[in-house]
Amino acid sequence: MANRKIAFICPSKSWGGLEMNVLRLSIWLKKRGIDIILYCDAGYELALEAKSYGIERRQLEYVSKFKDLLKVKRLASSFDRENVGLVLFHINKNFPMLSLIKQLNSSSFSLLYMQHMHLGGSKNDFFHRYIYKQLDCWITPLEMFSKQILRTTSIPKEKIEVIPFGIELDKFTKCTLTKSEARQSLKLPEDKYIVGFVGRLDPKKCQHLLIEAASKLIQKGIEIHVLLVGDSTKNEEIVYKKRLEDMIENFNLQQHVHFRSHLDNVEVAFKSLDIFCLTTGSETFGMVTIEAMASRLAVLGSNDGGTKEIIEHEKNGLLYQSGNSDEIAAAIEKLLLNHELKERLAKQAFVDAQQKYSHKVQCDALEKCFDRLI
Repeated sequence: MANRKIAFICPSKSWGGLEMNVLRLSIWLKKRGIDIILYCDAGYELALEAKSYGIERRQLEYVSKFKDLLKVKRLASSFDRENVGLVLFHINKNFPMLSLIKQLNSSSFSLLYMQHMHLGGSKNDFFHRYIYKQLDCWITPLEMFSKQILRTTSIPKEKIEVIPFGIELDKFTKCTLTKSEARQSLKLPEDKYIVGFVGRLDPKKCQHLLIEAASKLIQKGIEIHVLLVGDSTKNEEIVYKKRLEDMIENFNLQQHVHFRSHLDNVEVAFKSLDIFCLTTGSETFGMVTIEAMASRLAVLGSNDGGTKEIIEHEKNGLLYQSGNSDEIAAAIEKLLLNHELKERLAKQAFVDAQQKYSHKVQCDALEKCFDRLI
């Protein structure tokens, strides 16, 4: 890469899946000897976590569209000083700022966008055609999004790379805890059927659907428990947990629903489950889905977003109609009554996670892309 640096751009104030993906990718590529500089806001979680891992950082506050041209100029000057040869950004709202810098900057660099979120509607107007023209590569995690990009934007096929997000599989595939030990660690009942979700407590994650499904099953005499692992979204959402707690009280599920805070050793949570249920209505990719698959769990997910490409219905998991707690309840009941199906789905999910979603596969593909463009 001719000793030129790679700039990661992520001035986010949140701490969720996108920011965690950026941090993990920075760490993995740094370990491979790639010179990464992370441009982020020093006052927030991403910067603090990156510092603890020795990731080189530069201050960057969010810039909206073409406003605050002074900040744009400073960022362009920083790219020059740091000998940046490739800029990889992760938030689509940064498109205008970085496209302008790419056009005006005296030194050349390649501009790449890594898609973490849904694209939305058509982006084929004059403004979007202008900013997309400056882009050298759009990295998307799934083939279905590649097709959507071709339909809704002016970006040509040769500038689109499909590179799935990866995880460090060993953490999940080689966890030696037994289910009983994992449940003891989390103070969960050892002799109950437990369905769980791992992720921040946020209305977009729709954990209330799993609580509704549990209530419906218990009313039918099917005894299940629910584990919800995660904290409320930092700097964004603080009231959703109260809504969930009110639901639990109304349904009289206080003994059946278990909250646990964010876990660094999240593999323990997966090990404690019988089924993983991704309640999010439309997840772009869903790293927790891959983690659950690598943990050899039967996985339920909605038939929307990237989940419907990751989960093949009745092959490596079950899909339900997005937002429908009746279908979630029916899917849980189906697996509860059919142990053979549950084990077959879990086994195939485990195989698929290893073959398609290793972080080594992701990093290899990214390095090839970087080498081609830098």
